[in-house]
Amino acid sequence: MRNLKTILPLCLALTMVPGCRSLVLEDRGECPVFLFYDLVDRCSLTDDETIVLSVWDADKGGLLTKASTELGELGTRDYWLSFHKTPEVVATGVLGLRGDYSGDVSTVSIPYGQEGLPLWRFSAPAEALSEEVVVPVVIRKDYSSVTVRFLYPDGAFPYSVYLDGNTSGIDLISGKPLQGPFHCEPREKASGAFEFVAPRQGDYSLTLELWGKGGEDSEKGHVDDIVLWDFLRKIEGFDWAADNLPDIDIEIDFVRSAVSVTVNGWTVAATISLTI
Repeated sequence: MRNLKTILPLCLALTMVPGCRSLVLEDRGECPVFLFYDLVDRCSLTDDETIVLSVWDADKGGLLTKASTELGELGTRDYWLSFHKTPEVVATGVLGLRGDYSGDVSTVSIPYGQEGLPLWRFSAPAEALSEEVVVPVVIRKDYSSVTVRFLYPDGAFPYSVYLDGNTSGIDLISGKPLQGPFHCEPREKASGAFEFVAPRQGDYSLTLELWGKGGEDSEKGHVDDIVLWDFLRKIEGFDWAADNLPDIDIEIDFVRSAVSVTVNGWTVAATISLTI
């Protein structure tokens, strides 16, 4: 599949048949397209990362070909994909997947109850009517790793924390977030310290829900909602549509009823009202 020495000369040889111009044109149209990748920007990813590649017909939306390889293979003349000539295609690639995604569909969905996936992605349109086409690979970081620390005065943190939103995946071709119910329970790394992966958001609904566990320090049931965008929007330059999403660190002080949010070195403090 990867040997151009045998395929390209066959296509070129057809042009040398004397007196058969119409036949030559027809036969050359049957030659496949060889799509190569130009690895322009890999962000912080290493050569051994697995990337799932797909090529789509931009007009009909059908899958033309797919493959899985290591990121380091892209950008070399030894790696290419082939398919029938098509007026316009979209080449996509995605890294950071879990489960059995194989590149057959152009969307990645997050099952209800699971946190987001740490996805890195590229999408590149191209004309594919010649024997060879090169597409640029510019990897984008489509998630934020979020840490939330609740500073609680005494004892163990008495609340359960859940995450809710309206973004449940991503369209790999357009890069647009998919709308749908998103809900998960963040990982508790220590008492009052939670971590989760937030997918690229399509709106500003991403919310932390606090629920009392019951007992001496809190009543059982819903306590409060904390909409993350209320604080992120105060950081100049932060945008869920940024090319590469930053990681986020949020600290909530129950004693002072204050929130401090850090994003890529920017810090903003905001006073809030917690009805606890």
